Amino acid sequence: MNRKTIEQERIVYLMGLDIYHYKLKKEPQKYKNYIICKELDLCIDADKFNYKEYISEAKVREYISLIAIFNTKEELQRAKDKLGLNDGLSDYKLKLVGTYDSCEQAIVEFEKNNNLSGFEKSIYGDNININDSDIGFIDIAYDGIVQNVYHCEEVGYQRKGMTREFYEYFNNDFYYADKESFEKLLEFSDPQGNMYNLKNIKENFINNYEENKSVFVTSW
Repeated sequence: MNRKTIEQERIVYLMGLDIYHYKLKKEPQKYKNYIICKELDLCIDADKFNYKEYISEAKVREYISLIAIFNTKEELQRAKDKLGLNDGLSDYKLKLVGTYDSCEQAIVEFEKNNNLSGFEKSIYGDNININDSDIGFIDIAYDGIVQNVYHCEEVGYQRKGMTREFYEYFNNDFYYADKESFEKLLEFSDPQGNMYNLKNIKENFINNYEENKSVFVTSW
């Protein structure tokens, strides 16, 4: 068994697997579920799916990273092209070099110009991997920022019940919208697995699939 498979099984054992089927809606639904547009757009081929009619604005109750502070100009230069490319909650508008204290005036000015002065703020150490080398930086994120979102309704949910091949085929924390991916869930259903439910996959993921509305997201 290779290292990747061992690590996958360890993570799944500890964390489990959740698969959610959402349908995009033009208005907020009962439980006010939403998907941040940038998160979905990073995963879905925009040439195949057209979601423009579902775009709305909403205050996002998650911290959005807007400022990154690096130790040196060289580290900033190496890292800046990769910042924000891997998730929808990073949109670095201001990239600085120094310490928080040395950059405080620039941060205050940025907050003033972007109407962020009253927002709750999170400051923490993060790192980004470039060519197998970690570059540390200070991440500053703000809560409650208005973002473009897709309102959605949960119409299907599967807990665990998948074969090992599922984890090799699909990515973690990733959205899928094509019919083929939905049908793959049936192929990877594990009759010997915990919480196996073939009927659930058929009824709540495949039979009620709607093109340009249905997406599912994986989480383990």
